[in-house]
Amino acid sequence: MVAGIVSRDAAESHEATGNNGGVVSATTIRVLVIDNDIVHARTMGEGLARLGHEVVVVGSGGEGARRLEAETFDVVVTDLMMTDIGGLEILARAKRASAETEVIVVTGHGTIPSAVSAMQQGAFTYLQKPLDLAHLRTAVERAAAGVLLRRQNLDLNRRLDEKFGFEGVVGSSPQMLVLI
Repeated sequence: MVAGIVSRDAAESHEATGNNGGVVSATTIRVLVIDNDIVHARTMGEGLARLGHEVVVVGSGGEGARRLEAETFDVVVTDLMMTDIGGLEILARAKRASAETEVIVVTGHGTIPSAVSAMQQGAFTYLQKPLDLAHLRTAVERAAAGVLLRRQNLDLNRRLDEKFGFEGVVGSSPQMLVLI
């Protein structure tokens, strides 16, 4: 299958390097784009990479599923109808891998029932093809903003726990447990 990473530093590159092993910083957003129309997938990926995100582009649901098992992504953009693994299965796998991952479903075969189903299963949003790249970018930016806020919140909570937490308290007597 065709796979590639498009980054802000290499918007024209389509080599799968995986150089950070799926580790994200406090501000880096990793986006996985899955579409069996690889030209469309690369176009979406390049448009998103220009926003400064690290983007991985794959050309099948199967390759997308493998990437979700092996790497961490903040946002997944997936086609609904693919020849091997469909977008709703990708949505389910992404949420199993990390409940924090936001999934954007795109389709050229949209129906109200499929949109409702995707949203009920946890999709961040549902977009119809042909895509307006500005709408896709806006959706990814909104999803990324939520991811970054949750990440910052977790980091702040961790730092508060380190500074003021009870990790150093020793004892399990009833009196000590009341204090904790």
